[in-house]
Amino acid sequence: VDLETLALDTALSDHETDWLDWLDAHYCSSSDTALLNIRDFAEDEVPALDTVELVNRMALLSAASPMDLDWNPVVHSRIRFYASKRRQHLGKMLGRAPAYFPIFEEILDKNGLPTELKYISVIESNLNPSAVSWCGATGLWQFMPYTGKLMGMRIGYPCDDRKSIVASTQKACEYFANSQSIFNNWLFSIASYNCGPGNVQKAIRRSGGRTNFWEALPFLPKETQNYVPKFIAVAYVL
Repeated sequence: VDLETLALDTALSDHETDWLDWLDAHYCSSSDTALLNIRDFAEDEVPALDTVELVNRMALLSAASPMDLDWNPVVHSRIRFYASKRRQHLGKMLGRAPAYFPIFEEILDKNGLPTELKYISVIESNLNPSAVSWCGATGLWQFMPYTGKLMGMRIGYPCDDRKSIVASTQKACEYFANSQSIFNNWLFSIASYNCGPGNVQKAIRRSGGRTNFWEALPFLPKETQNYVPKFIAVAYVL
């Protein structure tokens, strides 16, 4: 028996046990996401989305938020996609959320920002602090090297603030606050996190100066046209 491997396996086992104990003790009462299946759907069953019920639920979600989270057909299609094609992914996110969401919520709240912004980390990094994209974006909030340095983050070996849960979340808050000071519209501000404020301003100009996000949507970069509906869908399903 390789004693070093045995010691590592034991350490991992202890860590996992501690993690499960933490989940059971905190607001996510169990790491078993099957317990959320209160209507006893079969494992391979995809329940139909009732449009009227979805509209009503999203109206309640929007009423409790400073963001416009109301139903529309674009968001509906993204919710249907997650419900039918990404169920395993959502289960993983529900399992990871208790490790990160309380930290995000505390920092967002201290900065006077909507706690719904925590869902951006889900679509950016799948709640993985070590995530690195093909273009070098890193961490839970996927900061590019240039943007991170511009915002005063330490980037390099051995310290990379983009991989720090607290430091990267604080910088994300600063980015959100700055975007909101420009647009005074949370959906435009979220779009700017994906494509930059310059591209959002260009889209608004091309739309004829429209201030309704959904009217300016076709003028945004293609990726960003999907980004905000995806954010709203994740905010609903999680």
